[in-house]
Amino acid sequence: MSTAAPRSFRRVIVYGAGALGSLLGGRLSLHWPVVLVARGPQLAAIRERGLRLAGLADLHCPLGGNLAAVERLDEIPAPFRSDDLLLLAVKAHQVKEAGAALAKALER
Repeated sequence: MSTAAPRSFRRVIVYGAGALGSLLGGRLSLHWPVVLVARGPQLAAIRERGLRLAGLADLHCPLGGNLAAVERLDEIPAPFRSDDLLLLAVKAHQVKEAGAALAKALER
């Protein structure tokens, strides 16, 4: 089995950098540029130390290179394109707010 990733996406945007979003973002940053949309203490920790995945993954992903972290979608440097992959990784009660933010960001 090949470990090479197909290059079908320009970048991956993970909206919600909790446990699942951080795991997905960290692993995907090995192959694609990833932007994590986070807030609060999680964003501060990622900005200060990068992303540390412990356990089976045991991976450290420093900011820069293939990994960026922002608080709001309008902080993403380049506009959305059809070859961006957007992953929604928020809790159920956050979906409505996230959907509204995504709709607004996609209008730019």
